[in-house]
Amino acid sequence: MSLETDTLRLLALGESGDASEHDAARLRHALQTNQLLTNDQLASTDGFLALLGVGPASLFKLQDLNDRLALFTLMPSRNAAVAAAEPALRAEAAAFAVQQARTVAQFCDYYQFFLLFAGSGTAPEADPAGRAQKAEAALYHLLPLTFGRLDSLQLSASPLQSQDLMSAIRQWQAGGRSVGFPNVSQAALQMVAHGGYRGEESGAAIVRLVDDYLGQANALLMKGRITAQSMGQDGASLRYTVEDATHQAQLEVSPERVVYLRAYARLAPAAQPED
Repeated sequence: MSLETDTLRLLALGESGDASEHDAARLRHALQTNQLLTNDQLASTDGFLALLGVGPASLFKLQDLNDRLALFTLMPSRNAAVAAAEPALRAEAAAFAVQQARTVAQFCDYYQFFLLFAGSGTAPEADPAGRAQKAEAALYHLLPLTFGRLDSLQLSASPLQSQDLMSAIRQWQAGGRSVGFPNVSQAALQMVAHGGYRGEESGAAIVRLVDDYLGQANALLMKGRITAQSMGQDGASLRYTVEDATHQAQLEVSPERVVYLRAYARLAPAAQPED
C-alpha cells in the first residue's frame, strides 16, 4: 500500500526472473530507495554470524524477518561503527552480545553497545577479558536505572498522517508523560551512542544523564516537525524522523502501535538547515 504502482510492477517482474538488464538496474534502484532487502541479502547474515564466531548459538536457530533485517544493519557495509572496528573486536562484541541477549534484537543492541563502549576510550588498553568485564559492569550499572524510562505511547490505531502521530504524542506529553525507550537493551545502546554514558558515572549521575537525554528528546518532539517517514519491510512498523534546526529524533511505531524513541542526537553541521 505504501509503494507506487510502477515499483510494484518492477518487484513482480524481478520475482518472475524475466527482468531485462535495464529493468534489473531499475529494480536495484527501487529496492535501495525503498530500503527493501532481497532473500539473498537476508540470507547473507548467516555468513556474517559465522565470521563473528557465533553462528551456532541457539539464539539464532529460529529467526523471523525482523531478526534478519536487524542483523543485516550490523553488516560492515551498512554500519560505519562496525566497519571502523577491527575484526577481532567485532568477534569480542559478538561473544559479549550472545552472553547478554535473549533475543536477536537484543543481540544487535548489545553488539553495538560493546563496540561503542570499547571505542570510547574507557578501556582501550584492556585485554579482551578486561574489555568484556568493563562493558558488563557498565551495562549492569546502567540497566536498573532505565526500567522507569520505558514509558511509551500506545496508539489506538496506526497513524494515517504524520500530524496524527505528532498530535497523539503532544497529548501524551500534556499529561506529564514522555516517549521513552522500547526496552533496556535499546536504552543501553542509545545512552552510550548519544547520551554521554561512559560507564564511570555514579548512580545519581547516570539518572541525570538518562533524564537529560529523554528530556531533550521529548522537548524536540514538542516543537519539531517530521521530515521523513517510511514503512518497515515487515509491512507493519513505521519510522519517523523529527527535526528542529539543530537536533534529530528517530521514532518507531511498532506493529502493536506502540511509539518509542530509537535515537536522539545533534544534526551534523552540514545537515543543519540554514536560517
